Amino acid sequence: MIRAGKPLTPEPYTEEGASREIRLTERELNGLVANTPDIAERVAIDLSDDLVSVKQVLPVDDEVPVLGGKTLKVHLGLTINNEGDKPNIALKGVSLGGIPLPNAWLGNLVRQGHLEIRLKE
Repeated sequence: MIRAGKPLTPEPYTEEGASREIRLTERELNGLVANTPDIAERVAIDLSDDLVSVKQVLPVDDEVPVLGGKTLKVHLGLTINNEGDKPNIALKGVSLGGIPLPNAWLGNLVRQGHLEIRLKE
């Protein structure tokens, strides 16, 4: 609702001094997931120090050989920390139905237990 009063004055757009941070608690993040019914039944997120864990239930299309019509339970972990002023995200591991997947199955993405991803500024 727009209230009567002083009209807005035009000014040039600037991002100087603007924050680029979004902070969410585990409860807020899971609340966002819960507000989307299709996702709420299939995803749960856990946040702890330097670790994001995601559980996901994935229905497999009937046309997929061997697994068609089944439901896969996937659990993965990502470590997240800062190296200096740059974020570092690393894949800790992936399990399927409670069984950790070998590195070779992940296409050797997990080197020494971690896939390292560097984010651009």
